[in-house]
Amino acid sequence: MSTQQSAEDQQRLREDAESLPCDQPAAAPPRPERPAEELLHELQVHRIELEMQNDELRRAQLVSEESRDRYLDLYDFAPVGYFTLDRAATVIEANLTGAEMFGMTRKDLLLRRFANFVSPEDRGHWARHFMNTMNHGEKQSCELELCGVGGHPFQARLDCLRMERGGEPAVARIALTNVTERKRIEQALRESQADLNRAQEVGQIGSWRLNVHRNELLWSDQNHRIFGIPKGTPLTYEMFLALVHPQDREYVDQQWEAALGGAPYDIEHRLVVEGGVKWVRERAELEFDAAGRLLGGFGTTQDITELKLAELALIEADRRKDEFLAMLGHELRNPLAPIRNAAHVLARLETQEPKVRWAQEIIERQVVHLTRLVDDLLDVSRIVRGKVALQRETVALADVLGHAVDMARPLIEAKGHRLDVRLPEQPVWLQADPVRLAQVLLNLLDNAAKYTPEGGHIELVARVGGETLEIRLRDNGIGIPADLRPRIFDLFQQGERGLDRTQGGLGIGLTLVKRLVELHGGLIEATSTGQGQGAEFTIRLPLLVDAPPAPARDASKPAATACRVLVVDDDPAVADSMATLLTIEGHEVRTASGGEEALQQARDFRPHLVLLDIGLHGMDGYEAARRLRAQQPQGEPLCLVAVTGYGHEEARLRVREAGFDRHLVKPVEPETICDLLTKIDGGLR
Repeated sequence: MSTQQSAEDQQRLREDAESLPCDQPAAAPPRPERPAEELLHELQVHRIELEMQNDELRRAQLVSEESRDRYLDLYDFAPVGYFTLDRAATVIEANLTGAEMFGMTRKDLLLRRFANFVSPEDRGHWARHFMNTMNHGEKQSCELELCGVGGHPFQARLDCLRMERGGEPAVARIALTNVTERKRIEQALRESQADLNRAQEVGQIGSWRLNVHRNELLWSDQNHRIFGIPKGTPLTYEMFLALVHPQDREYVDQQWEAALGGAPYDIEHRLVVEGGVKWVRERAELEFDAAGRLLGGFGTTQDITELKLAELALIEADRRKDEFLAMLGHELRNPLAPIRNAAHVLARLETQEPKVRWAQEIIERQVVHLTRLVDDLLDVSRIVRGKVALQRETVALADVLGHAVDMARPLIEAKGHRLDVRLPEQPVWLQADPVRLAQVLLNLLDNAAKYTPEGGHIELVARVGGETLEIRLRDNGIGIPADLRPRIFDLFQQGERGLDRTQGGLGIGLTLVKRLVELHGGLIEATSTGQGQGAEFTIRLPLLVDAPPAPARDASKPAATACRVLVVDDDPAVADSMATLLTIEGHEVRTASGGEEALQQARDFRPHLVLLDIGLHGMDGYEAARRLRAQQPQGEPLCLVAVTGYGHEEARLRVREAGFDRHLVKPVEPETICDLLTKIDGGLR
């Protein structure tokens, strides 16, 4: 800057200052003049500050322009369609998304009536919605069906808000969201829930969820129906428990507490619903959050009332069937007893008349056959129901097999078969029920004899392999058809028969065999190469390793001295035939037809052995036994034997409780009575 210019600036400043009005007091001292350099410096600083402010304004303008552009981008490309409508519902503004919803450009969309895009069914709804917004300023929301690209409908949610633009008339701002996919998902969920509800209703299975922290119980629709509680009722665990039958409530509560500790929850219990009783089955699993904390349980409730009633009816029918079978066995065994006794009496008469001998053998053989049929019928019923317990003891295979062969020999010899039996050289010991195991072998031998034509060959071979005993029974009989082999051990399964039914039987023997073998821990299988090729049955049983030798038995039986025997039966044929048989054996016998008569006879006769029927008229055998024990003179031995047609376990239990020493099922083998009298005689000596 030149000196001349600086002087001019100073002169101008002085002139400006002099021209200003002076209203200061006259006494005020004049202001000192400031140096021009200082004033110039201030001007420069001020100019710099102005330039900085201008820079800030320019930067703010740039930011504002960027923000406006960003807003416009967001507005145009937002997933929501935005529209501005005038009071006539004409589109005066729209974003790109909104235009694309209708398959149009923004320019083509402007000045169109929005109602033209609404389906005819929804136009009345749209008009009310729009008018409420424009007339009352209310924000409105609704869902409409609109026509989009290519005329395809889509579901949309429309939010409408009236806005003012300065002094301009009010306009409506619309936000349009395509909810077609959401509506499709919602519809699918509704259909799925409806299917689930219908499935639960058809299957009578409801579902529930219990939150143990909030004690909040949620039920499905079917659960509400099962429990008879209206939907919407707030539920708790205590409310559920109150609906449980009082007799089952403690059990259900204990099971749920155990389930919360990790135990399985699968229970059946009763409910009291509208004064009636329902049966339900409940199953549940525990639920945990992401951190492993227990939330509660999710479970199902199944209405099993009809199933339970049917089950109870089956149990009742099964009980009645058991009673019928027990009565059938009793009624069949009663007439068999005097027939067998009479046959033995004929055998003891030592007559040489061939026809008498022939008749006696026929009677005995048929009685044995009938007795086995009755025993098998009752045994298989008990075994199927799991009511047969084995009486295990250490037995020698040779003894069991010999007993079975002896019992089967009459039929084998009658058919003219050749029987070969081969046993291991060393003794074989088993932990088994000798009676039941002999029954298994006898059934197989009888089958082989029946289903092999006369003059056939039966082979019974036993061998040891490791800790297993294998018994094979082969025959060259009619064989097993291929279609029957898979079902050969099923109840009542038999091969085809002619009208003559020459083989006989009820079709239960092999079922009985299989169950008894399995009760012994063994297996059985049947093989056959086909019709007419014979059959082979293989039994595998666990051996008893290092079994002690059985005590030697004295085969000779000492003759029993005369004993006093009282026979009590209300069937004269049974009592008289048994009395005759025992009298021939040299015993002193009396009979009684009822309990009172038996008590009187016992006081006078002082019997050593009482053969007492259970099903007596008036006083039954159980009561008679108790009173016989009560009047028995102290120190005098008395053997009470129940002789009855009832052989089921309940009858045996009652026999023991009544004070009997033995339980024998009719018809009783005379040898069994003779053995018993021999033991009594030994006790008397």
